[in-house]
Amino acid sequence: FWAWALISPLAPSLATKLGLSSFQQSLIVAVPVIVGSLGRIPIGALTDRFGGRLMLPIVSVATIVPVLFLAFFGDQSLATLLIGGFFLGIGGTSFAVGVPFVSAWFPPERRGLAIVIFGVGMVGTAISAFTTVRLVEFGSSATPFLVTAAALAIYAVVAWLLLRDAPGQVRPTTSMAKRVGETLKLGVTWQAAALYATLFGGYVAFSVYLPSLLKAEYDLSINRYRETVYEEVKYDKPTDILKRLKKLNEAEAKDLKLSFASERAGLIAAFRKHFREYDLAEAVTFERFNKEV
Repeated sequence: FWAWALISPLAPSLATKLGLSSFQQSLIVAVPVIVGSLGRIPIGALTDRFGGRLMLPIVSVATIVPVLFLAFFGDQSLATLLIGGFFLGIGGTSFAVGVPFVSAWFPPERRGLAIVIFGVGMVGTAISAFTTVRLVEFGSSATPFLVTAAALAIYAVVAWLLLRDAPGQVRPTTSMAKRVGETLKLGVTWQAAALYATLFGGYVAFSVYLPSLLKAEYDLSINRYRETVYEEVKYDKPTDILKRLKKLNEAEAKDLKLSFASERAGLIAAFRKHFREYDLAEAVTFERFNKEV
């Protein structure tokens, strides 16, 4: 996830350097997310066949290639950014390897907690936001990519030496196409996909686009964005966050405050109105999931 989100904090400065439009700036941060999301289907199928002990090191090593490519060629043109970002999406497929790998080690009643602990790795997007710009200032534009490549290499070696697939795993014997086809016939597949796309997809999409959004809408520099992210860890109230943006003019601050207040009021009203229906729908969805599985 750290590697997957490397382009995001640098997008505003890359857009300025290369003269990118707002659409092109959005595109360079979206491509790794899209590739990583769709790539989880074949990578997950390969994990079922070969196991996480093999696939986790392979995904890590494969991600090093686009990371190094972006380190040395990423800031030369939009084309190099898109090429590097496309293959950087490989890093995002690791989730499809880790979830079945971890789940296989635990009985059903303990898998939820195990997956949650594994999911803490999503903090990599925050690490990217906190460190990427600082590493550029400390060294050069290639520094965060080189550091990440080294971390990926170390993890690949450690994973290969220490990880083991859970005993007793049954490997599929049918083709990936057949298994995917059978999965798509289940109604719960589409329900789970919709929930996953909305919740996790929304989190990833907004987290990688946030630097570009703040720059485009509020003209926050990279340094000021980084300071704001640090402060958001300390303060949980929108008004407190706004106070830390000292250089925003009063009109922009007022607009932001009104926006936060309006969105919060709307969410609370919707939650109160639809709580019972949502709760019932959620219970039905998971009950159907348990039965079909």
